[in-house]
Amino acid sequence: MKTKTEDKPQIRERHNGEFTVRHEELGPDIQECISQADAAYKNGDLPAAREVLEQGLRRAPNDLLLLGCLGNIQFQMGQPAAALQSYTSASAADPNNTDLLVRLAIAAAHCEQVPVFEKTMERVFELEPENATAHRFLAKLNLARHNFPEAAQHAARVAQQEPDDLESRLLAGDCYLKLDQLPEARAMFEQVLRVDTNNEVAKQKLNQVRMLDQIVAEARAWKAKPAAPPARPAGNLDSLIDDIRHDRIGRAHFAHCLLLATLQAMRIGLKQISVFEFGVLHGDGLLNLCSICQRITEDTGFQFKIFGFDSDVGMPPITDYRDHPEIWYTGQFKVDHSLLTSRLPANAKLIVGDIAKTIVPFCKENLSADCPVGFVAIDVDLYSSTKSAFKLLKGKPECYLPAVVMYFDDVNDMITLNSWCGEALAMKEFNRANKFRKIEEKWTRQNVTNAGWHDQIYCCHVLDHPVRSGKLKCASLDLNVTIY
Repeated sequence: MKTKTEDKPQIRERHNGEFTVRHEELGPDIQECISQADAAYKNGDLPAAREVLEQGLRRAPNDLLLLGCLGNIQFQMGQPAAALQSYTSASAADPNNTDLLVRLAIAAAHCEQVPVFEKTMERVFELEPENATAHRFLAKLNLARHNFPEAAQHAARVAQQEPDDLESRLLAGDCYLKLDQLPEARAMFEQVLRVDTNNEVAKQKLNQVRMLDQIVAEARAWKAKPAAPPARPAGNLDSLIDDIRHDRIGRAHFAHCLLLATLQAMRIGLKQISVFEFGVLHGDGLLNLCSICQRITEDTGFQFKIFGFDSDVGMPPITDYRDHPEIWYTGQFKVDHSLLTSRLPANAKLIVGDIAKTIVPFCKENLSADCPVGFVAIDVDLYSSTKSAFKLLKGKPECYLPAVVMYFDDVNDMITLNSWCGEALAMKEFNRANKFRKIEEKWTRQNVTNAGWHDQIYCCHVLDHPVRSGKLKCASLDLNVTIY
């Protein structure tokens, strides 16, 4: 039986478990009905309170107080549709009662009756522009929808009217914080602390504002410094960069990853790296990989060892939902690799078979600090196969670049792909299981025109690599992933 507005003559807010009512023409039958309903409510018996009010309405079907109280009980019982009907009937009897109108609007919102909600709120603000209950509800509603500007505006209006409403001040301050409006956020949290000096939430948020203020100040100071000239690529790679920028090269995502791996390796002083594609199929990608590597070698002299892994039976057995059986099926993509094998250059090799069985022997024989892993493309589709491919990344740290550049083909382009299945789940579990190996997306679009593959570039950060631990000194690895 709860409302917020207190200055209407028919229905008042319930305080401390009791109805606070002023009804100038309250008859004895209605008074008795309200008393019984109030007693049932205080005992926590909402169904009994509702029944008493419904009995009263059978005697006085248009009584405004009974209708409003019944609506309150119905709403608290999780019956917003019934409450909406009661509030509508009550509002028809008193169309200018903003207290009723606000509750009607809130019930309409819970029933997803958008036109009713909007029309009713509009009427509320026509009658009472600063209605605190309406602004408070709209603040919370917009916060739930992540509409922080609107939420902050409504919460601030409540705070202005009701200085003791600390909840609205905290809500407004939090929204301002999310909007990076630090002076406004600071003001709200300081106002809370003036009323409640021990409010822990306000203290924590105010500390957060102070930290952000410091970061902003440091960023401004940094921007004021003269800009350092951008690092130029080693060797003659300008034409490759230009082709990637203007999408004049097949599989630009492979070229981008190989470029970053090559530049990183050159900074360290390496002469060659190993690159991989898991999930070869007919071999178009692997041959493209070979072609780009050859171009880089011709331009710079840098060398590559290229490896492709693929199944000899197509898709292996699907395990469960994590392998996306709604997309893939066992035996899918089975191909004859003989033609591809004959077309590979001397520095490329195709390993055919179940990755779960071929990867461990391969690592024992081939992982080397002289030719560390620099780039890995994952296109095996399945969670189980991706986990098998990740065994490549569990060797000694010097067998990898400090940041192994990776491309994931199946992380975000289909409707059912998600973080609890497929390649994304395998990544999450890998990161959880390995203290010094962490796979994370590299955002490459901030300085370049967006392409679909920009959201599929990752790095496996080898945090125990000698370079990253300071044991091996080299040229700075301040490589910008958007050097274009």
